[in-house]
Amino acid sequence: MTGRANATPLGLDLIFGADALAFELGMTKRQIYHAAAVGHLPTFKIGSTVCARRSTLVAWIERQEALAGIPTVIGSDESSLSSGGGVDEP
Repeated sequence: MTGRANATPLGLDLIFGADALAFELGMTKRQIYHAAAVGHLPTFKIGSTVCARRSTLVAWIERQEALAGIPTVIGSDESSLSSGGGVDEP
């Protein structure tokens, strides 16, 4: 163990493929490919497949919000990416 007992297992943190990224971010596959190609999303490739880490995307989104002057939501966490943005349905 390397002292990262509370770390998310890589398999749960990894978003593998443009389809999965598009679903997570509410974008089209084409938008994902374009944003990745021009450096507008923090992505990497495994072979020819575009990938990202949820934790990296959450941190990146928070930095973008801070740069835009948008206050961070108290109690926000990484689960909001995969649970529909953390909005409670009535």
